[in-house]
Amino acid sequence: MDRYRGLRSEDQDQGVVTSNKYDFVSQLAPGVWKVYRKQDKVEFIARDATDELHLPNGQKSPIVFLLDPKMYNIGAPIMTILNHENLVNFVDWIQTYISCPARVGVRMQQKPPSHFLVWDFCDAGTLENLFLPRYRPELTDDEKEERELQIEEAKAEGREYEGPKEKNVFLPESLCWHVVCSILKALMWLHHGIRDQYNADTGMSEQHRADVDWQTILHRDIMPSNIFFCHPRATETYGMCKLGNFGKAFVSGHVNGVSDNRVPASAGMVRAGRDGHAPLDQLRCLDNGIPRYQPPTRHRPYTISSEYRALADVMLAMMQQPVRSADEHVAWVRDRDFLKQLRDTDYSNQLKDMVYDLMSFDDGQPMPTARLYEKARHQFAGFRKHDKEGQAMAMIESVLSAQSFQEARKKEHNLMLNSLTGRVLEKQDAKVDESPNEERKGILDEIAAFVDRFEKQYEEVSE
Repeated sequence: MDRYRGLRSEDQDQGVVTSNKYDFVSQLAPGVWKVYRKQDKVEFIARDATDELHLPNGQKSPIVFLLDPKMYNIGAPIMTILNHENLVNFVDWIQTYISCPARVGVRMQQKPPSHFLVWDFCDAGTLENLFLPRYRPELTDDEKEERELQIEEAKAEGREYEGPKEKNVFLPESLCWHVVCSILKALMWLHHGIRDQYNADTGMSEQHRADVDWQTILHRDIMPSNIFFCHPRATETYGMCKLGNFGKAFVSGHVNGVSDNRVPASAGMVRAGRDGHAPLDQLRCLDNGIPRYQPPTRHRPYTISSEYRALADVMLAMMQQPVRSADEHVAWVRDRDFLKQLRDTDYSNQLKDMVYDLMSFDDGQPMPTARLYEKARHQFAGFRKHDKEGQAMAMIESVLSAQSFQEARKKEHNLMLNSLTGRVLEKQDAKVDESPNEERKGILDEIAAFVDRFEKQYEEVSE
């Protein structure tokens, strides 16, 4: 049983992990497992949180009482909130047992239950993994000879050799659009409780509101290492993009008023400290005492506009070749003039305008995230219409729509075929019973031919 190992770093003995809902497949890191849900074989990540849920003396920590379904049970509301296709979802909290293998002369022992938090499994890594310096292969002999000829021609014409002009781009623009639209969808849910869903029947996106008194949640840690990817599941160009790591998330008491007019919006705006918590009066004093300029200082309160600027920093980092680590690259981008950076890149005007909008909102009057997402979708549609790279993209919504259409047509086809066959057979039963063998065979052959023609015609219509 090599695939089952001790779950915590201090556990030296191998053990078998048992769970009624999940199959523990492989240990990816100490205390982190890849698991399959038994009912549908969907992959998830299970993280051992036993040490965090118990005090050094072995007693339960307050977090256990908060998560316990028999006590305060905040686990269920958390799973309801962290439940969006563009978030790394909190799926489950389970207790499992580790059975230690028996030694010679020693009975097999079972450890106390271990507690696991189950999350989405993002199997394609993070955006941080893509921030690598571009590999430049050495020139071939023919390319070197061609360059020397161009240098000689430039000297003969009395000018300097400038070399081949390269586009000032880094990551593909299609990926940039995929990230900005996905993260804005996630923020639209966190900020306003609004979910944007694609209706395969109508081919349109629809917005659904979760709760009339949704209170704004700030992520406060939008950076490349917290933007996760999944591999494509079908023919789409990119798999799902998800925002994760909610260790710094701030749940405000601020009713945003976007979801429903029956609940008036709270006065003022959502403010939070950039790390940890701070009294609201203190945040107001800091906000009033510091002039608003770009980029904001570290002492300014964190607001919805801060989320937009953090996403804009990530987008600018995706548009420029890194020469340092991902975090250092984003910090380098943040400290430079963002307008000059946008002008120097060779991306479409639609993407540049989107980054400009993210960066330039005033803290006092930020655009609701739902409207900003609609604007991003409109700009993205322009890129897809006029750019070859955009035209070549296979959108995950289109793939899901095609799959849903095919499944619906197949189901409809089977229902109609079964109904038609049943009616024909019922109608012919009496004639078949009274007919000679040859006539009976002819009728049955005619029914079979009719069914074949119906299937072919329906397949042509479906295609």
